[in-house]
Amino acid sequence: MKERRIVLYVLSLLLLTTVLSCERQSPVFPAGEGPLRFSTDTLRFDTLFSGLPSTTAWLRVYNASSRPLVLDSVRLRSGGQSGFRISLDARGGGVLRQVEIPPLDSMFLFVALTPPEQGSGTPVKIADDIEFHQAGSCRQIALEAWAWDALRWQGRRIVSDTLLSPALPIVVYDSLVVGQGACLRLAAGTRLFFHDDAVLLVDGCLKAEGTAAEPVVLRGDRLDMAFEDFPYEYYPGQWYGVYLGPQSRGNVIKHASIRGACYGVVCESDANEETLKLEMSHSEVFNMLYSSLYCISSKVRADNCVLANSGSYTVAVLGGDVRLVHCTVANYQRLVSRGDEPALVVVNFTVDDKQQVDPCPLDTFVMQNSIVYGSRATEVGFGLLEDYGHGLWFDHCLLRCPDALPQEVSASTIYNEDPLFVSTGTNWRYDFRLREQSPAAGRADASVSALYPLDMDGNSRLSDDAPDIGAYELIMN
Repeated sequence: MKERRIVLYVLSLLLLTTVLSCERQSPVFPAGEGPLRFSTDTLRFDTLFSGLPSTTAWLRVYNASSRPLVLDSVRLRSGGQSGFRISLDARGGGVLRQVEIPPLDSMFLFVALTPPEQGSGTPVKIADDIEFHQAGSCRQIALEAWAWDALRWQGRRIVSDTLLSPALPIVVYDSLVVGQGACLRLAAGTRLFFHDDAVLLVDGCLKAEGTAAEPVVLRGDRLDMAFEDFPYEYYPGQWYGVYLGPQSRGNVIKHASIRGACYGVVCESDANEETLKLEMSHSEVFNMLYSSLYCISSKVRADNCVLANSGSYTVAVLGGDVRLVHCTVANYQRLVSRGDEPALVVVNFTVDDKQQVDPCPLDTFVMQNSIVYGSRATEVGFGLLEDYGHGLWFDHCLLRCPDALPQEVSASTIYNEDPLFVSTGTNWRYDFRLREQSPAAGRADASVSALYPLDMDGNSRLSDDAPDIGAYELIMN
């Protein structure tokens, strides 16, 4: 009997604990006076293009009292003229009347914005207030955003030589096509924003000619944040990328930033491989879903470029004639799943769906004073068949590659020493400049650097006798 009483006592305690744990917890309300409380007193939106709707933001409106709270009205101070729209627990409209919040409860207030045209080439601040009227008093929540007027192009085709200036940004839907025989010039400071899956398709010629102070920018059209402290403009896969078709030649990309696409720049196979397909310098191609630079049997020259972060090969060279000088090829992609592909791959053949080998003769691949590094143990890969031509040369480079390359294809190469980049993803920030004590410092071929005297930032490589490997010269504070 005694043992039974002990068991019943224990069971009673367990039952009491269960009942207490199931009791409704008292809600926690934001600090403030009176029953009407808000989760925030200011709701801020990122910069938006005029005429285009925002994503929907929200906040909570609380009744901290034990009695129902009836709001006489909830309205926008501007009457909706600012472009803001509100709804409260699915009730929308210009003015919401007789809104009742149950005791010790809350409601969700949703806010969206379609900013009107501002008549300005620079972003303009938009402000409004949500007013809560109750028993003769008025409480407010501030709304803030920036609106940016832009041109909107859909399926635009360039059929004659055209110069775009930076007067207004351009939002591209579907495609921007440069026809054969036409040249599209992008002046310094020009900004093209590409909507979901949009592509810049070049059958003619593209000349993006920015400056260090005013680069040309090609990016996605979302201006908001992907998550805290990380803007969507860097998120991979927002648009297709730049595609240089088989007939496209003489393309120039200087002082440009291309980011957040599926492919940065694709150079399609050219029947006339003697003609320069692409000259790229002092440019950044960053955060791609697949590849930053994809060259198929093309003649390409790139110097002082950062080609970084991709879900597949960061730089893929399938035959052709390609030279990379003072470039940084780096892959620390974490925003999308990264496969097993190395940051750099060089091949002279492909295999089709029927397992047939198709030759892509590699006339020349030269990499000088450049870095190839990343988060994988192997960041340099080759697919070379002796039956097809292949000219290969690495000179004064720093490579992440477990096995040293044969002497007949490399000279003065550093293997598997961390280049000590400033940041490789801490808080989602990347900076491929060199830190002090980097093994790349002072290890470049000075005779080659003399031909490329300014680094990615415009700093001189000739200020000392020992230029650095990669796109950036180490600047000591």
